[in-house]
Amino acid sequence: MILAVRNQANFLINYGLVLNGVVAILIHYIQMRTLGKRLYKRYSAFHEPFQYEIQEEGLTLLVEDKTAVMPWESFEKAVLSDYIILLYPNKRTFYYLTKAEFSSDDFATVKSWVKEKVKNVK
Repeated sequence: MILAVRNQANFLINYGLVLNGVVAILIHYIQMRTLGKRLYKRYSAFHEPFQYEIQEEGLTLLVEDKTAVMPWESFEKAVLSDYIILLYPNKRTFYYLTKAEFSSDDFATVKSWVKEKVKNVK
């Protein structure tokens, strides 16, 4: 017959570890839920309306009097669907292009450029 003896020190350590794990999970959950708002506040360029110009060489963003040229090769990843294109210049931000913004032929052309020139396409 095996008897389990409850040691007060082990008992407190176990509860401490469980409590630390629960706190870590809660902090992670809160950070992930508020990530978008925090990034939006940090990057003031996203507060202003902007326009895209799309050519075979890449994407040009026009914000007020500023211009940013991004070749297709500069995007880390792209996600394609029948109605939307998401272009990720880094892991945390993306640009979205919807089919409603294009004629049907233009949307298909842009999708083919993205497939050809962006490294990681899903």
